[in-house]
Amino acid sequence: MNYSNNGNGQTNYTWLVPDNATNTTRIRIIDSKDTSVYAESSGNFSLIGSFNIVSPNGGESWIVDSYRNITWVPTGSSITEARIMYSINGSDGPWINITEDYGTPNDGIVANNGTFVWKVPDSISQNVYIKIEDPLDPTVNDTSNESFTIRGNFSILSPAGGERWVTNEANHTIN
Repeated sequence: MNYSNNGNGQTNYTWLVPDNATNTTRIRIIDSKDTSVYAESSGNFSLIGSFNIVSPNGGESWIVDSYRNITWVPTGSSITEARIMYSINGSDGPWINITEDYGTPNDGIVANNGTFVWKVPDSISQNVYIKIEDPLDPTVNDTSNESFTIRGNFSILSPAGGERWVTNEANHTIN
């Protein structure tokens, strides 16, 4: 047991919070020599899980229609799903659910396994943030630390290489 007596009638105990999310937690302390002497917390408190976004967490530049991994570290095994949203207007939102096909399509909810392969939407912005939350308790969430960028891209289809164009001819199309 790891506790310390502060000398003022108060004793502290360092407790490793168990992985058991609940809203009905109470603490009871019992005198080991006299079990009729005890104290109990006066009301319920919550044990919650958490999310810690790893990527994108700021400074990245992702290209429209590319596939990129959104990654996070979840804690709390009772949180089995995560809602992933993005904002192109900064960390205050508004928030848009990611497109996915897990469960109910496009509600942003995915398995809470720490990674999701995201097809980057055509939402060009330099002020993009990701937010991950517990679908059952939106107060349990994390947001990217800094903004990242969604940018467009060009693809040249023609000329693709090997063509021979004569100078001063205007009948060629660049695609």
